[in-house]
Amino acid sequence: MKSKTLPVPSLLIAFILAISVTSISCGNKDKDPNPTAQFSATINGESFLPTYANAFHEYEVINIYGIMPKATDSFQLSVSIPDTATVNTTLTAKNDDVYIRYVNFKGYTTYSSAARTGHATLTLTTIDKTNKRLAGNFSGVLYKQAADVDSLVITNGQFNISYN
Repeated sequence: MKSKTLPVPSLLIAFILAISVTSISCGNKDKDPNPTAQFSATINGESFLPTYANAFHEYEVINIYGIMPKATDSFQLSVSIPDTATVNTTLTAKNDDVYIRYVNFKGYTTYSSAARTGHATLTLTTIDKTNKRLAGNFSGVLYKQAADVDSLVITNGQFNISYN
């Protein structure tokens, strides 16, 4: 059974995450709500190691995101997984409601696996619904949402994180 994802406008997500980036960069590192979170990927050959990563469960979807604030720009990578996903099953963007997004806040540019030609795969290696923890791997090709021509290649994506 496919889970339902609620469509959320990209600019609303960008706005919420921009506020989060501001709060995080101004806040005390000891207040990190998910200090053991591991989330990383390689994007077009460059490492994405966020300063902050977190996850939450909402509307039958578990959303994982990492934010990499920089002095001149900030970047966000997020992965959405249906809460019905099972361990060691490969999920795809087109068939299983897996959704990967990359946002560059300076140019308000969003790349997505949901673009017409985008694609992504994800495999959960751990899911513990009692202790609200999951781990897995992901990869894909994300296309610029507005044009569907410019793309990013995501490889070596991995996470090991608890969620609320």
